[in-house]
Amino acid sequence: MIEQVRAVLDSLYLTEKERHMTLALSGGADSVALLYCLCQLRETMGLCLQAAHLNHGLRGQESDRDEAFVRELCQKWQVPLICEKADVDGFASTHHLGLEEAARTVRYDFLRRVTLGSIVTAHNATDQVETVLMHLCRGSGVNGLCGMSLRKNGIIRPLLFCTSADIRSFCQQEELSFVEDSTNNDDRYTRNFLRHRVLPLLKMLNPELETAVGRFSQAAGEDQTYFESLVAAEYNARMSQDGLSLLDWAQLPKAISNRLLLVFLRVHGLPETQAFVSALQALSVGSGRRELVRGKTVYVQNGRLTLLEDDTVWQYVTKLTENSVEVIKKDGKIHNLFVKNAIDCDKIKGRLQVRTRLPGDRIHLRHRGVGKSLKKLFIEEGVPQNRRNSLPVVADEAGVVWVCGFGVDSRVCPDETTRRVYLVDCKEENQLMGEM
Repeated sequence: MIEQVRAVLDSLYLTEKERHMTLALSGGADSVALLYCLCQLRETMGLCLQAAHLNHGLRGQESDRDEAFVRELCQKWQVPLICEKADVDGFASTHHLGLEEAARTVRYDFLRRVTLGSIVTAHNATDQVETVLMHLCRGSGVNGLCGMSLRKNGIIRPLLFCTSADIRSFCQQEELSFVEDSTNNDDRYTRNFLRHRVLPLLKMLNPELETAVGRFSQAAGEDQTYFESLVAAEYNARMSQDGLSLLDWAQLPKAISNRLLLVFLRVHGLPETQAFVSALQALSVGSGRRELVRGKTVYVQNGRLTLLEDDTVWQYVTKLTENSVEVIKKDGKIHNLFVKNAIDCDKIKGRLQVRTRLPGDRIHLRHRGVGKSLKKLFIEEGVPQNRRNSLPVVADEAGVVWVCGFGVDSRVCPDETTRRVYLVDCKEENQLMGEM
């Protein structure tokens, strides 16, 4: 395997910068085997090697065990190591991601931050099959069929020629110890489900499944590279400050027009999904507009596809008026019109102020089980990014008591003991930046 890794790296004609390698070291069989190979090659190939380990904190003592293992291993093999801990669970919750996606995002952010050259990962041929199947199941386009590349975006994967079984056999042969991740046995994760239940069935049809999928992915990648060169030239010819020209759009092959739209989405920071491509294709045949995500609307006018970003500056006028409790009661109960906008005067701590949100602001809304930070609340409720720092907040010296559009903190809600209330009246006044 060592000579195979050497051959792969030689085929890449590594630059001086790429020879400064940061290996993503989990402590599992794959990354330990790759670290061992690179250690054997670093002198003869002029590699400057370091390892990086991220403790995801998802498996408690097992996560700490993995970190201790890689620390000891790197010390033994004289490899510099960078270790960090991350709150992946919190990141997943805040960004509404599954744990798998959140862990991957946090891990690559960490790797890009600590590397001085190339990132090296231990993805193998079995991982490649699983990745292609995952993309197929999720309705991916042709890009997904290409799987993982040997080298792309500063990431090198020298073990794509090896199966998972090959790697474990190598570890046994070289007497390499490694750690096992207990979550790898949990079939609730998509990749594990494919690995344990789907791949064995497919291997009954073709025992050389990894080799077959590897050839397929390589061919798809070569086709994709060719198309990308054509599309880049076509996109540059059609794009101007007025948008993407749709001249002779119906005569373009769908393979080209679909890819042009994917580039349009990528350039403007929009999700590159087949659903969005279909939406843009539907717009391209006439005129009109469609909001793809909050604050970003695409429209077709005068034969051009253009993105309109919401540049509205949101302004509010907020007034607090003191009233007796009778004003907000009907048949002895608080009238529904005032439930969200009435603050019990006697429950206020110190002075009130009207402001916008501050870091750490939280609110515990009536009829909700727990309090939440305003940051998390705004994200969960889909408040547009450009409004979040403008929404009025009423606070006393103990914290937030009211938030525009959401209501009153349970701490100051009126009840049967209430005698005086502040009624909050908030109105929107919008102006486009160009009109200010």
